[in-house]
This record gives sequence, C-alpha cells and structure tokens, in this order.
Amino acid sequence: MTKEELFKLHEETCRVCLETVKKKNADYTGGADNPFANFLAGEVLGVEGEVGILLRSLDKFQRVKAFVENGTLAVKSESVDDAIEDVINYMILLKGLIKYKTREPKYVQTEFPYKLYGAKQTEFPFTD
Repeated sequence: MTKEELFKLHEETCRVCLETVKKKNADYTGGADNPFANFLAGEVLGVEGEVGILLRSLDKFQRVKAFVENGTLAVKSESVDDAIEDVINYMILLKGLIKYKTREPKYVQTEFPYKLYGAKQTEFPFTD
C-alpha cells in the first residue's frame, strides 16, 4: 500500500464512519437532542458513560482480534471493517463525551440520565 492509497483509505473510512454514526445515533438515542443519551442512560445502573463506551469498544477489539488470529469471523453479518469502524466511532464518541462533560456548563453529574435521554422518569424503571 502506498501513502496515497493509505490517505485515500483514511478519507473513505472517515466518510463511512460519519455516515454510520449519524444513523446509529438516531437509532440509539431515540431521537433525543443529546448525542450521548444512550451512554449516559447507563449511569442509572452506576456505569459512567465513558466506561460504557470503553466496554463496547472492548467487544469490537475482541472481534478484530478474532479476525487477526483466525483470518475469518463466525458471524458474517458484521465484517472486520465494520468492527474497526465501530471502534473509530466509539473513540470519537468518547472524545466528544469527555469534552461535553468537562466543557458543557449545563451538564451536572447528579442529573438523572432519564432527563439526558429525553424520556419521562416513568419510562426508566430503575430510577427513584
């Protein structure tokens, strides 16, 4: 692979990642304005949003590792490229969530995740 081929791969991967994160964000946040809503919802169970992202990333790393070791994946509906792109998106989401929590004056650690998720309290059975 030449440098130019690598740069083209990088550009195409970033384009695909952006398209994917937009679609998945719409699905996973239920249309909430907060792009981190699904990760922050885990805080109801004591799992910080950042830790949730890291845990999901580990699943993807394990998938990539399985491909590297075996040359194939048992589940054919998600390719190694898909798993790598998910890791890229998780790292961007992690970067964004860290920036959100450290720079966003309206974010309060004690705020119930259901408010961040855009749902009513009664829709979250694990809250008081």
